[in-house]
Amino acid sequence: MLVGCVVLTACPAPVGEEPATYEQSGLSSSSVDSVGKGTYQDFLYAILDFESDVSPKNWKTFKTAWDSKESSKEWAYYKVDKPGRVVRDKSGAMVTTGPQTLQDLWKALGIDTYYDPAASTAQQKKTLREMSYKVVNQLGFIGYQYQESDLYLNGYYQYYLNSDFGTAYPEMYVDLPPETWANGVRQVLRPAPAELAGKYTHIVATDVNRWRGTLYRQGRYLIAGNLQEFPGRQHRYG
Repeated sequence: MLVGCVVLTACPAPVGEEPATYEQSGLSSSSVDSVGKGTYQDFLYAILDFESDVSPKNWKTFKTAWDSKESSKEWAYYKVDKPGRVVRDKSGAMVTTGPQTLQDLWKALGIDTYYDPAASTAQQKKTLREMSYKVVNQLGFIGYQYQESDLYLNGYYQYYLNSDFGTAYPEMYVDLPPETWANGVRQVLRPAPAELAGKYTHIVATDVNRWRGTLYRQGRYLIAGNLQEFPGRQHRYG
């Protein structure tokens, strides 16, 4: 999927923008059927495969593409300065790559260094599962394609307070029309959403998830296996 969405809900492309062509690992009817006959963990893996586009089931496809080092439109994606930081043109639209190698794609997703094509089949599948949790898309959505607001609403995350507009307001990614980000704009002041009403009048809306807030350890997590491994803990994507 890799366009950013709230988990277990409909996942449209960002307003006014079309997703790139990479759809190597979609949630097919066969995978849905198998989930219906499996466990809750099978269901979670199916969701993760769909959202991350890195499924252990596709290990042969990935190995062949990795070894060939051939560019293909199958691996086309968005241009990024680094994982989670999409490149935009002057109009604010996200820029796509055209044909590229699997290595290029996985570097853009922040997972290329984990893969070893010489490893055993079992190890490759295990590594691909670990990689799926760590995928960072062009807008800074991670793993199951969590965004900052998902973790905030579930009690795992406290927003960073950004004072760039004179008052400290919560900073968060907001899906706004691409022209909002024209001419290099990366953050704008917007009225606070309902969940923050009464505490703040405004938020600083950003064009990607920056993950500059605080992650909390509590309960069970679906983030990179455990919260300590959550990529946003070590890296800033904005």
